[in-house]
Amino acid sequence: MQVSTAARQSSANPSPPQPALAVGGRLLPIAVFGALFGWHAADPPGLVFDEVHYVPAARALAHLAGDLNWEHPPLAKLILGVGGRLLSEQLHLVSEPTVYRLVASAFGLWALFTVGGILRDLGFAGWESQSAVWLTGVNVLWFVQSRTAMLDIFYVAFALAGVRRVRRNCDGVGQWLGWVALGFAMACKWSAAPFCVLAVVWARGPARRRAAGIGVAVGAYFLPFLPLALLAGDATPPSQILAYQIRMLDGFRRVDLAGHPYASRFWQWPTLLRPTWYHYEPTAAGERCVWAGGNPLLHACALPATAWLAWRALRRGAGQAERAIALLYWAPIAFWAAMPRMQLYYYYLPSSLWLGPTVVWALLAAIPRPRAARAAVMGLTAACAALFLWFLPILDGRLHAGSYARYMWLVRWR
Repeated sequence: MQVSTAARQSSANPSPPQPALAVGGRLLPIAVFGALFGWHAADPPGLVFDEVHYVPAARALAHLAGDLNWEHPPLAKLILGVGGRLLSEQLHLVSEPTVYRLVASAFGLWALFTVGGILRDLGFAGWESQSAVWLTGVNVLWFVQSRTAMLDIFYVAFALAGVRRVRRNCDGVGQWLGWVALGFAMACKWSAAPFCVLAVVWARGPARRRAAGIGVAVGAYFLPFLPLALLAGDATPPSQILAYQIRMLDGFRRVDLAGHPYASRFWQWPTLLRPTWYHYEPTAAGERCVWAGGNPLLHACALPATAWLAWRALRRGAGQAERAIALLYWAPIAFWAAMPRMQLYYYYLPSSLWLGPTVVWALLAAIPRPRAARAAVMGLTAACAALFLWFLPILDGRLHAGSYARYMWLVRWR
């Protein structure tokens, strides 16, 4: 293992692993956050933020009615729409817009589970990876984005799963499934591009195998475009799929966020200087809020930790885990930093998933005594979780008494 002090055992003669207990520990955060997602999934009762674009587009695709949101690839919208049609219209299990948020939440939980898997692959011990997963869950942005029917959580879930499989060099079909997942990630949103680059860098084996994997990813990318030929309106036949890509690129270039009230630049994301409001609704009974911000305590710890990690990763003797986590955090930021246009805070989502792991790594590396390091990690995780629960009323859209102003520690958070 190469995670600095994470290689240390808690005792000279460690106890053998307990499989059932280990699996239960991995599933516990999935169960807890799944329950939180379901608790207020119906709140707010109307569409919020960019749900107003993606939900109608998803519904139209699921009914083969038209292509309302051609600026982005179709896969995430197809998943949202088919999931909504199956669970709401056919099985009558969940009403709209709750059903679309629950579909997104399922992919958010998948992404969270994959973060833990990647950390275990990198050599993090059980309690270390679990603490990092809990910190990822309470980092606020992942939680809010996972309960919002937008495209980002879909591409992140596919991309992380793909990168993990490609990096592990799975036998049989495993690695090929990783390339398929990466193609699907791009078919959800082009923001998955940094993960595709990482996969190419991390892929093992001869060059011809890597080239074959890229070919599989390209094929998987184009596959979700085929249903567009069946649309009643705005149909795109297979022969026009390449032209469709140029149309999407032109649409991407035309998006101008300079006038958006919550427009930001990449350096404002880790500093938590310009988060985004997804919804605000004052009523006589209270307020409904959805604030896509960040956990202030976690961000305060992560700001120096991510910088330290970057410095450590650039050293000649850097460990494999240090470089992997540094790339997973910094590569998406570098992607957006290279873009000249203004952006929004939720673009930080893929990088924000590695704030918790970076902080855990930093504490393990900085504190030489295993017991003290473990106490520090556990204490910080508990403190961040408590702060997350305090912010929860303005994260899940519930109707709550009082003013949102008590949560706005900085003027720029408003």
